[in-house]
Amino acid sequence: MTVVFVCFAAFQSSLLAGIMVGSGVLKRAEQNEYRIFSEKVNGRKNNLENEMNNIWTNFDYDEERISRYFEELAGDMEGACYGQYFLEMADYYTRENVDGGGMLLLIYQSLRAILKPRIPNELVRRVFELKAMVVNGEYTERPPVKVSDSAGYTWEYVVASPVEKLYTFVVTDSVLEEFGRCVDQNKGRYIDREFHSLEILKALTARDKRGKTAGETV
Repeated sequence: MTVVFVCFAAFQSSLLAGIMVGSGVLKRAEQNEYRIFSEKVNGRKNNLENEMNNIWTNFDYDEERISRYFEELAGDMEGACYGQYFLEMADYYTRENVDGGGMLLLIYQSLRAILKPRIPNELVRRVFELKAMVVNGEYTERPPVKVSDSAGYTWEYVVASPVEKLYTFVVTDSVLEEFGRCVDQNKGRYIDREFHSLEILKALTARDKRGKTAGETV
């Protein structure tokens, strides 16, 4: 099982470099900042690899299927960038001598969901963010602000559902926007840092959206 995870972690750095160049982020940032970021990525990979050695064998998953998921993700630049963000957020919550099985399972299920075309990547990200906070006890049972019934139900479903059942639904764009605002507010309340990989992901997806809009207006 660990071999699969190590292979995925190994191609993260090269994909990340391609993402930064392609999206123009690298041109707008100091090289030293990204050198430091790269060092942090490598350290995070090693920490999660060690934790995987201790925990992953507790999960009864088929190794061949896992390998296939990660191989597919390797060919998807945006999906790989989401994966990098999931790992960085997991590293934020990693504590020495604390069972990280819940976070590892959440990462695995979230990467699987990224590969499902019917589930928007933005929804996967928002569900992952909220559930990561739930796994680590930093959440409210109901949305922090008043929202529509659909957005409220989405929040409560993510909070209460087991990780294996998270990615079984889709929502409208308006509900996703409401849900996302609530997740951001919860993050602002409980998480005291910004994630570099999320900044890169936002730059990449914003570029893609601009490209699609330009194509539609031609």
